[in-house]
Amino acid sequence: MITGPNGVGKTNVGRRLDLASTVMSRPRGSAESRSLDLFQSAGHQGASRFRVALGLTFDQHWERQLILSYVRAAFACGGLLDDTDVGRTAAALDALGRARITEQSVAPLWSGTYHIQYDAGMRNRWFAAWEFSGAGRTCHLVLVGQGSGQLKGGAADMKAPPIGTNLNIAMALSTSIGQLKVDSADEVDPTRPPLDLSNTLPGPGQAIATHIQALSDGSASIPESLAELAAGLEIAEVDQQNFGFDHVVGAILHRQILLTANRRVPFIREFTYADLGAPQDLRDGSNIPAELARLKNGSFAQRGQYEKIKTSFQNLTQRQLGLRMQPEPANEVGHDRLSIDPVVVDSNNELPIQFAGAGAQEALVLSTLLTSEPGRVIVLDEPAVNVEPTMQRRLSAILRSLGQCLVITHSPDLVVVDGPDDLAKIVRLAPTENGPLPKRASKLHEDWPRWF
Repeated sequence: MITGPNGVGKTNVGRRLDLASTVMSRPRGSAESRSLDLFQSAGHQGASRFRVALGLTFDQHWERQLILSYVRAAFACGGLLDDTDVGRTAAALDALGRARITEQSVAPLWSGTYHIQYDAGMRNRWFAAWEFSGAGRTCHLVLVGQGSGQLKGGAADMKAPPIGTNLNIAMALSTSIGQLKVDSADEVDPTRPPLDLSNTLPGPGQAIATHIQALSDGSASIPESLAELAAGLEIAEVDQQNFGFDHVVGAILHRQILLTANRRVPFIREFTYADLGAPQDLRDGSNIPAELARLKNGSFAQRGQYEKIKTSFQNLTQRQLGLRMQPEPANEVGHDRLSIDPVVVDSNNELPIQFAGAGAQEALVLSTLLTSEPGRVIVLDEPAVNVEPTMQRRLSAILRSLGQCLVITHSPDLVVVDGPDDLAKIVRLAPTENGPLPKRASKLHEDWPRWF
């Protein structure tokens, strides 16, 4: 729970997470990346440079599998120095990598610090890197900016001098085990020692290229690891597509950080059928109807999630949720559209949620956000708006059951302390000349028996 006076920077705590996801969208040309220009003016008191650091642990199975697929694909597509003479194929390297590059091989990449730096005085104003440690060494993978795609020794720093390298991840890993015979069928044996990333991490002033170049030969088969990586990133076309570790980090952040805006906008009612084909942006709540329709008519797991949303809504409001969908006539460009309205259901009638009170709409937004997959970091900015105190208490109980949730609020009804340990979860931001100062109480005062 984060609280404090207006203007102290509570919302900007969530904006830091928004920046983390947005800066990863820039190299991929996403429409979301256009908002990056706004962050260039975010420096405290007009500062022309700033940095944000997020400590992250990738603890979900799918996250680790995505990282493993990337390293295996980079190994398969990297090539070795003697490839011109030997004619070694990516498929041969892929078979070796899939056998000898294991989850534990890439374990150093699972936990680290995601650094973002902005400097208006630099040619490349934005810099992002994934900093981690292994075998007693600190390294970083450059995600955005100078040296993008390089695994470099030392701490992340956008002003570090450039390092030229001809060494790629395939060369580095293949030399991590003495007398490894890359072309031998005996080496494609998963019982043999793994090709361990920890044994190949560069020291200060050294670099390894990790990016995956586009496949130029359309007739060649695609390495299985590269196909798995593309599927994990939801990229359909592999040919002529470059891949970097920024794709991996960006995909994880986009899926696992769920932000809300502190201002809700009315629900959109009309959508095309194409709108229902992908998860919706739920930050301002306007696309909630489309997300509900997508889940209700989706896979078995998605339908289960829809039922959980209905249950959460009922727990918050003591009312039942329904969904009404009606086809609309084709518009002027010939696209069929759907009118989608969430409704509140009683024994005799159903009422569009727009007429069921602002609290019901807010409860539906919260129910949709909080019923999500494991591992997500959920940031709720002023979720108590339009929600009466009793519902806030119910919401607080739901938040306690979530894995990771950051709540920015002014409401004392939402900040519930049942015991001393709960007090440590409350952070108050106090205004100072140098920016917001976080304050956290470590124990309850004897004059505060009302907390119990």
